[in-house]
Amino acid sequence: MKKIVNLIMFLVPTFTLFYTILFNHFEKYDLLFLMPLTYTICYFGFLKKFLFAKFSFFRVTFIIILFLRYVILPLLIVVSNYDNIVSIYKPTIYQTRIAILLMVYEIIAYSFFIWIYPKLKKDKTREKTIKKYIDINYTNPIFIIFCIIAISLLMLTPGVINYFNFITVSKDFNSLDLSTTEEITILFVACAKGIIFLILLNYLSKKYKRNNNKLYYYLGLLVTIINSCIYYGSNRSTFIFIAIASFATFYAFYRKGLKQMALIMSTIIFIILPIITTYRNYYDYYSDLSGMQKTLVSSQGTINEYFGGINNVAVGLETANEYQDKRTMSNLLFDFTRPVIGLNIFLKNIDMEYSNLFFNHCYHKSDLVSVIFPTISQGYFYFGFFGAPLLGILLIYIALKLEEYCINLSNPYLVYFFTPSLLRLATLTGPNVNIQMNDLSLKILAPILLLLLYKGITKRENRKQLINA
Repeated sequence: MKKIVNLIMFLVPTFTLFYTILFNHFEKYDLLFLMPLTYTICYFGFLKKFLFAKFSFFRVTFIIILFLRYVILPLLIVVSNYDNIVSIYKPTIYQTRIAILLMVYEIIAYSFFIWIYPKLKKDKTREKTIKKYIDINYTNPIFIIFCIIAISLLMLTPGVINYFNFITVSKDFNSLDLSTTEEITILFVACAKGIIFLILLNYLSKKYKRNNNKLYYYLGLLVTIINSCIYYGSNRSTFIFIAIASFATFYAFYRKGLKQMALIMSTIIFIILPIITTYRNYYDYYSDLSGMQKTLVSSQGTINEYFGGINNVAVGLETANEYQDKRTMSNLLFDFTRPVIGLNIFLKNIDMEYSNLFFNHCYHKSDLVSVIFPTISQGYFYFGFFGAPLLGILLIYIALKLEEYCINLSNPYLVYFFTPSLLRLATLTGPNVNIQMNDLSLKILAPILLLLLYKGITKRENRKQLINA
């Protein structure tokens, strides 16, 4: 498997490199060849070892997204021979060249940090410590009490139920105008849903291992499928991440059926994803195109929009020029804290705006906010060219710290609640600090607090038992 992956990582970038050199006719993209070249160097110099060092959803997804961004995107630009710019603001040739150089610098900085990170770790026994820490008794009353609290909150704000979907997006779904109470209810209900899922799988897997009765295996699989089909919001990636986390948790409990799970999970995603896409009713920027060219150009647009492509990075450079007075550390702190559920209660009346809003003003030349401010552009906005990768490096650091708690899928609780956030962090070249902080607070804040409470209670019970003994 390693040999096949490495062969792909050499042949495809090499082909893209020569293809862009020979057939690129755009003056603004004359540095395009640097992207596949740099990717190849960084992969074989730093990222190959990182990818195969241990199994990790973050690592696999991160490498794939870098591959799409630095290898496939340049190839699509040249093959389609189409200058795919959908923003109202059109970046200059100079800005496009700087954007390419900034992206080249970005992958070098990320790769170097990934290479040096293990050397910076002081505690070599951390993995052993974590394995002792994560032994969880799912029958502990604290989990039941939490679920009761979540149901009580849901009864107080019944409209929140429309935020959750089963297979299809709810007709009454409205992603806007959520109050702070409703946001907290969503946080609690999403966590309670996961806990109920974990309690059921824990019970069924123990029954299966004790009796070797396949009925409990298939019941566990059924519970996993149902849990995968229940998701919140209408974001396609959120659904995919929950599905992956659900099946990874199933494997963490049962430790078998990997190929079967992958097939079922892929089928579920294949069925439900078009349903969500239809609901979102995405605007077709390429209605004047048809056939293979439309496929190539729309694929190019998808990478550009979701993973921080050249055009969006270039618009980010213009954003920094237009909003010089907003490039302050106080605004950066606002970008970090305002999206965090809980903190947003205290910060909602502060007269400041997200940097993502400035980017969209520049992108659309209006108040429409619909495009992701790439992380590298956001870093450039606050720290200039040479400090631009700092925000991305911070997000990688957070991901690697979270990853330590999911070693070898050893603890189902942490696998379930951390996997969606790790997958979101793997897309960090696109979704910026605002999106990542909101996602982290929504997905892991309640599970972490609950786990700390559980740890505190069990420690106190153990002390009492020792005293009584």
